Amino acid sequence: MPAISDIKYKLSEWASKQDVIKTERVRASGANGEAESGFEILGPTAKDAVPALIEIYEQNISDRSQDAAVMSLGFIGPAAETAIPLLAKATNNPDWGMRADTAWAIGQIHAAPDLAVPALIQFLHDPVPHVRDNAANALWSFGTDAKPAVPALVEALKDSDIMVYDSAVGLIRQLDPDAAAKAGIGKQ
Repeated sequence: MPAISDIKYKLSEWASKQDVIKTERVRASGANGEAESGFEILGPTAKDAVPALIEIYEQNISDRSQDAAVMSLGFIGPAAETAIPLLAKATNNPDWGMRADTAWAIGQIHAAPDLAVPALIQFLHDPVPHVRDNAANALWSFGTDAKPAVPALVEALKDSDIMVYDSAVGLIRQLDPDAAAKAGIGKQ
């Protein structure tokens, strides 16, 4: 019986020679994931790649390349501040996974609160709980700059997702103790 790696090799060789199944996307998706992992390892030291990552995002070659650019920017952190205007515009992206990853990345970059916090407030109203949760968690990184989110966080106290609710409770208590008391969630 041939080894699994032999079978994979032969299958890959066949796939590259036929015209029915397109294999470039699979290879590209793998490369995007590998690049993303590289940025996770490099973190802020990869700050010089920010303009190229913004360009990759704007080229919109594929959903996967765009998402890998967003995640990579998040892994770079505050050094990717120049990406905030671009990320703040992604609140209406049709892909909920992209919206969730964008909210996460904005929190990791935690810069330009005048643009980032309003985008995160919009994400708090997203129909997908994972997006709302990422937005609430991202707001934590902005500290007192997230205070404009308090009214949306008070609304989030009605959220059926326990993680969104818990983040909202903690943030309201931290940002506006008076609003917390009015909402019935005073000090813990």
